[in-house]
Amino acid sequence: MQVMALDWDNLKLHLGSCGRVRCEPGWSLGEPWWRRLQDFDLWLVWAGKGQIRIDDQQFALHPGFCVWMRPGHRYDAEQDTADRLGVNYIHFDLTDITTGERCDVPSIIRYVSDLTYLQSITSRINELSRGTEHERTVALQLLRGVLMDLERPATSQEARSGTDLHHYRVSRAIAQRIREDPSRNWSVAELAEEAGYCSDHFSRVFREVIGQSPREFIVSCRVERAQTLLRETSLSIEAIARALRYSSVFFFSRQFKSHTGISPSQWRRKTDSAAGHGYQP
Repeated sequence: MQVMALDWDNLKLHLGSCGRVRCEPGWSLGEPWWRRLQDFDLWLVWAGKGQIRIDDQQFALHPGFCVWMRPGHRYDAEQDTADRLGVNYIHFDLTDITTGERCDVPSIIRYVSDLTYLQSITSRINELSRGTEHERTVALQLLRGVLMDLERPATSQEARSGTDLHHYRVSRAIAQRIREDPSRNWSVAELAEEAGYCSDHFSRVFREVIGQSPREFIVSCRVERAQTLLRETSLSIEAIARALRYSSVFFFSRQFKSHTGISPSQWRRKTDSAAGHGYQP
């Protein structure tokens, strides 16, 4: 579904009722609800199964399904009686600062790849909305960030489902671990085994999702960390090479230059000069 970009600088956000519920046995969503809908309603499913029909389209409800609902559309939903739905919901409105009119945006539907993040932040918005004026202000700012993220067009990676979505999540999780600890002696074979793939298949999947082979990504993360250490610390180039577990400072310098086009010492002088200060390598 194509979504028009919103001009967030000229929008005012109004926070309504919100909550976190496990839908009761016999629960369903139908015409009485959507005919009374007067504002936007953000839904995030965190448990259970079901189905929802939005106008003339049918969608499966399961953990990770997120929908930004709006007045004037038809929403009919029901849950699996053996696996009741768990939902975080947030009612809100967006109005144009200059005209005071509600923004006209289409329904936004996503199967989010990082359920833990969105479940946590929508739950936090719910908690803060019941607090002090300052806490409600914080809730509004958090909600604005969530909506801005959801409103942007989904990438081809984020639009995946089924096995492709599993590959995406596994590869992203492993990439994050590598970013967090680039100096570790990562073994592609061990990472593949951890992911449940053979090495060749893991490398293909990882490249498809991340854009680099596992080995290329490990090296790029090490070089990126080296750049940070060169910029933010007074560690010598030899110390940085040891910290990142290079076999020699010469190999480190060669690999660094192949990625950046300049040597570590040149990179440090260049960044120090641009920042107006200098560390002595």
